[in-house]
Amino acid sequence: MDESALPEMLKIDIDFSSQYLSRFLSDLGKNSRMRYKMFSSLIDNDDVLIYDLTAFDSLSKANEYVEHGRNYKKTNTAQMNLGLVHSFDSDLPVYYKIFPGSIKDVSTLSNLLSELKEFGIRNSHMLLDRGFFSESNISLMIIHGLEFTIPVPMSYKAASELADSCCEEIKTSERTDLFKGHRIGRYKSSIQVGKNSVRSIVYHYRQKEEERGDALYERIQELEKYLNGKKWDEKLVNEMRSSKSAAECLKISNENGKIKTERNYDAIDNFLNRYGRMILITTSDEPWDVVLSRYRHRNDAEEEFRMLKSSIDGGVKYLSSKESVEGCCTLNLLL
Repeated sequence: MDESALPEMLKIDIDFSSQYLSRFLSDLGKNSRMRYKMFSSLIDNDDVLIYDLTAFDSLSKANEYVEHGRNYKKTNTAQMNLGLVHSFDSDLPVYYKIFPGSIKDVSTLSNLLSELKEFGIRNSHMLLDRGFFSESNISLMIIHGLEFTIPVPMSYKAASELADSCCEEIKTSERTDLFKGHRIGRYKSSIQVGKNSVRSIVYHYRQKEEERGDALYERIQELEKYLNGKKWDEKLVNEMRSSKSAAECLKISNENGKIKTERNYDAIDNFLNRYGRMILITTSDEPWDVVLSRYRHRNDAEEEFRMLKSSIDGGVKYLSSKESVEGCCTLNLLL
């Protein structure tokens, strides 16, 4: 900035050197009282709030929040995490918090809920992605009196059992309607999450089911063509057997030193029965289409989130202290 014409254009007689900007951001980041007032003024008590977490690369050796995180193997760079809350009602970011780079999404929610409580927030509705799902997080939101909507991973036993139990009924005309121009099945029920029984809605997207089903069979055929008749390779076969992919749909055997495959129809049916399905659990008593429409608004908020991350990312990478990063995030949130 000190090499640009901006100070002259604005008639500002300030040293915009990198040292000055670093001190400015650090001083801004240390002003926690100002941030508290800012966040309190931005969040309304009855807002619908969308929460997400993203990672920033950092080259800092002095920032205690910079740690090896989930992206380290890809980038070979340590990171910090930024939690961002976006208001559904104002369509603007209203709160952020910096977390250590190694922390998982699911672990950050309890911290957020405590701070929202400090702001006097009691009646907000949280929209969260499946990365934040856990029995303890659901209990925490209920204890804090917060409304919520969140998908349940199909790996959760109660969710897979519910999906399996309604896999035929959800396809009937009685449970099918149009949503944004596409047919969608819906099945209303409840699900036990830990000690809490929560309203659940299973959604079945016909179009997604067909697209993913076609892709699965295409991949199965590719694997059959690649493996059948190939010289027996213990390492390759073990990799295939442990793979969480279309390889699960094949039974692999050794026939006279050659690989032979046979389709595992139970595994194929298991994949197909879950394609195009999503289970939302919610404290809302609104109709299925309102719940779904509100949740899908997360996509718009995530785009805003990506834009904010992009504007912060480059500068944060070279900032040496947590306070400077706080200042940079505060400045971007205000702008």
